[in-house]
Amino acid sequence: MAVARRGEAPTGQIAKDFGISESCLRNWLRVADVQDGARPGVTASESAELRELRRRNRLLEQENEVLLRRAIADQGVGESEAASLAMLVVAGMEGALLLALTARDPAPLHTVAAELADVLRLRTTQDGAGRATR
Repeated sequence: MAVARRGEAPTGQIAKDFGISESCLRNWLRVADVQDGARPGVTASESAELRELRRRNRLLEQENEVLLRRAIADQGVGESEAASLAMLVVAGMEGALLLALTARDPAPLHTVAAELADVLRLRTTQDGAGRATR
């Protein structure tokens, strides 16, 4: 790689000397430039860290969903209402769900579930322009 970087010989000749293709050598040089900071891009360690963070995030989201489902079940919510409440999690509205779950009276939870079910039904019966499709 040092020979190729210094330009002492054509990349085709260097690749031939190592028994690899010229495109393989160019790829190696490109990766080495990213790793060295000479070229913009994601380094191997950054890519591994990002993969690990995404995996951890998926795991935490799954754990959160299990805990929320358990909290919903503990409130005595029916299956259809629980499905509607699960949509809050999918929509990223866990805060609203947690507020309803922590209320002393379970009525707010049922209200949230019923209102959400109505909104979901309305969305499925409208097209993109807001016109009813039925």
